[in-house]
This record gives sequence, structure tokens and C-alpha cells, in this order.
Amino acid sequence: MSTVSADQEFDELISGVQGFVTVGKLVQGFINMFESAAGLPLMDEDVELVSRAEAVLIVFSLSDFDDDVTSSFAHLITDKEILSTDINQRENLYSKTQPGINSVFSKEKVMTWEVAQDFSMQKPTSLLKMAFALDGLCESRGIAPVGVKLYAIKAAHLAGAVVTSSVFSSQPGENFVTAFSYGSFLKACIDISETPDLNLKSEDQILNEIQNSVKKSMNAKDLVDVMNLNDGFLASLKEWSEDLQEFCLEVARLRIGNDDDKDQEHSDPEEEEDFYFGESNDAEIKGGIKSASARLKELNELRNEGEITLEEYDAKRNQIINEI
Repeated sequence: MSTVSADQEFDELISGVQGFVTVGKLVQGFINMFESAAGLPLMDEDVELVSRAEAVLIVFSLSDFDDDVTSSFAHLITDKEILSTDINQRENLYSKTQPGINSVFSKEKVMTWEVAQDFSMQKPTSLLKMAFALDGLCESRGIAPVGVKLYAIKAAHLAGAVVTSSVFSSQPGENFVTAFSYGSFLKACIDISETPDLNLKSEDQILNEIQNSVKKSMNAKDLVDVMNLNDGFLASLKEWSEDLQEFCLEVARLRIGNDDDKDQEHSDPEEEEDFYFGESNDAEIKGGIKSASARLKELNELRNEGEITLEEYDAKRNQIINEI
């Protein structure tokens, strides 16, 4: 069995985290392409922060250590410098564990964060749900799904780096069992993301299908299989994103063209603006018909004010998008 140096272990961990953190930005960018083409409000959540928090939770869920070194990794992961190739990450880590800086906290403390309360390695997280939403958009328009596969590949690589690292694993046998189970979950997510009518399925339906799939085909090699999807998939992702951009440009051209045709039917510019954008003095839209943009804006306000649940928000948002 070949031994791996501490530097190699560390580099694998940093690479795994960096790869995972980029997932949120990519998925958000692809969803924004769809929304921009349809004339909808763009997603403005801090997805990078969500990605970093989720990376910390994955790392700590697969770790059996709770000391200054492992907790300092939480600081390193949440630090935006981790995306910079100009910084010595090992020195960056050391700087966060110097005596007296009072910034080291326990793994137990991390797992009490609000973002950790609903975290599970066996059900879709907020970032994974976003990846499923992207694939639902793709599936409804005849485009190959990529969001969940991208998430799964990067999550699998991060998990593999954690359980093979002496920094996090004092009992590799136990941690590997957890990682293999996580690999089966990720593989099931990929399978479900490629099923027909994904965009019509609720979160509960997706979760049930994932759990049933895991029960039927759980395999210790699933984690490795997902990791091995990396080369072929990532090589084609650039071409896929270019095709998506072309598709969205065409949708935008058609939408703008349709709007131009409708413009000729309205003689009053103020009435026309109210009709299409939902912005009138009394917040009512001409003819009682609200634009998708206005409906989504109202929906966001209801969600922010706590008037509806996250499940109700997601269902209604998908309904509005599908009606476009």
C-alpha cells in the first residue's frame, strides 16, 4: 500500500474544498441564464457562503476528530482566500491556529450552527435542492441535466479526501463506511435527476425516490464510481454551458420579439409598461393579469416575511416558471 505525504494529503483536502465551493456558483449561474432569458428576477442569494458552510458540514460529518486542527479547517474553508491560488494554504491554516488569537472553535460548536440543524448526508441539502431545480429546468426544455451530477462529483471528491486524510480520520474503517453510504446517496441523486418529469416532482417525491434507490442498490464502490465520472463529465461541461447560453439567447430573442409585437397593440406607453412589468401606482396589473416577474417578487416577499413555508415557496416558484 503506497503512503501519501502530509503535503499531498493537505493538497487533496484543499482541492476537494475548492472544487465543492465552485459548485454553488456554477449552478447559480446556469439558473440565472434561464431566468434572464425568461425575463425573471435573478437569484441573488449568497450561494458561495452556503457552499462553504455545506463543505464544512460534510467535512465534519465524516471526521471523528475534534481538536484545534480540525476546527481551524472550518475557518480556512469559510475564508474567501481559499479560492486564491496565490496563497500558501498551509501557512494560512497555521495563522488561524496560533495561540491567543481566540478564533478556534470545536467541531461540536460547528454542528450547532443554524445551517447544520437540517443537514443530513442522506437527504438533499439546500445546495443540492438548487441543483435539482436546475435539472428540472433543463429537463422541461429538453436539455441534459448537469446540476446534480456536478454536485455529486465534487461532493464525492471532498468526501474521499476527508476519509483518506490523517487530519480527520483516526478510525478510517468507521469513516469509510459513512463515506460509502454517502456515495450511494450521491449516485441515487444522479439517477433520479435523469428521470422523466423531474420538474413536476415535489421535494418529498424526490427524497422518497432517492431513499428507495439507495435501499435497492447500495454499494461500497458507489463513491468511487461517482468520483470517476469527473473527467468525462467536466470535459463536456464547457460545451454544454455554451449550448445553454445559445438556447437562452434564442429564448430571450423570441420573448423580446413577442413583446415587440404586443407593443404595437398598446397606444398608451404607461399602460404598456404596467401590463408587462407589473409596476403601477396601485400595484394592479392591466386586465388583472400579473406578470411572472411581479408574481415572483410577491412570492419572495411572502417568503421573507415568513408567511409561507420553504416547501410552499419552492412549489409556487416552480409553478410560475413552468407557466412561462
